[in-house]
Amino acid sequence: MIDTRFLPLTVADTLKESVLFDDPMDITFTGFVDEKSLYSRVNKMLIELEISDDIRLLELETIIRLSKQFPFACEEQDEVLTRIDSLQRLYKAKQELDAADTKKKAKQIRNFIASVPTCPLKKHVLAKLDSLEQMLPEETPVETDAVPTKVQLLTNKALEEAGDVFVNLGKYGRNYVISEVLKDFGDKSGVEHITDYAVRIEQQVQYLAEVNDCNEMIARLDQLPLASFHGLESNRKEKVAALLIKNSKWSGLLSLDRTISQLNRKMIEEESTLPDNRFSVELQDGSVAATTLDEKYMKL
Repeated sequence: MIDTRFLPLTVADTLKESVLFDDPMDITFTGFVDEKSLYSRVNKMLIELEISDDIRLLELETIIRLSKQFPFACEEQDEVLTRIDSLQRLYKAKQELDAADTKKKAKQIRNFIASVPTCPLKKHVLAKLDSLEQMLPEETPVETDAVPTKVQLLTNKALEEAGDVFVNLGKYGRNYVISEVLKDFGDKSGVEHITDYAVRIEQQVQYLAEVNDCNEMIARLDQLPLASFHGLESNRKEKVAALLIKNSKWSGLLSLDRTISQLNRKMIEEESTLPDNRFSVELQDGSVAATTLDEKYMKL
């Protein structure tokens, strides 16, 4: 039998919490990203935009944020960024159609999207460019000793002799009138023809104030040389026409053109502030309740 009273013993000190944390530590971690799941989600969203002929900036911005979650130099990210660049080019090209008042500008837009793969929106933009280029007069480089073209000679003469009725059409409207006069009268074109065309256009603009039917308004606007209207989608044309019927404060073709540009720009700004439908719920009273999620909770 062992007598435990004579066994060697040790006495333990009380463990102090400070012993474990004498040296400060920084703990970091890298979140795991399921590249296949992320790519599948982003790819689905990109396809929706690529088969649409509308500008969908909010959805594109969401895709851009998600693309930043791919690991650096990832093959999937390279593909996604290339497709994002194509959509950004198409959106910019479509927005600049209103400013295409010369063949040179139209050609610049065409070249800007040349590398973009064929898709509905690209076909739409190219179709609008084809239509614009047919309306715009031919251009030649301006040189000191160059011989003025018929267009330049007739335009300069009209600016001097036709008066405000021609000047107030704006550059796009003046180019249209010159083009139509030369097409109809050729070498016999004169200032009297230009004045007559300009007066008829302004009369058509004045008559719009009496139009109360949306379809009739759209049909008449389509017949006028309005750079701001021709490039719009059909649903946007309907909205613009409805607003113009309610407010007819323009004073001529150029004023109408600017009014349409302002209305379209305002609608784009309002649409950019609308809540994402994926995070909104329609209430019983018809109102919409929207929620937002912090970006850190959106990460996969």
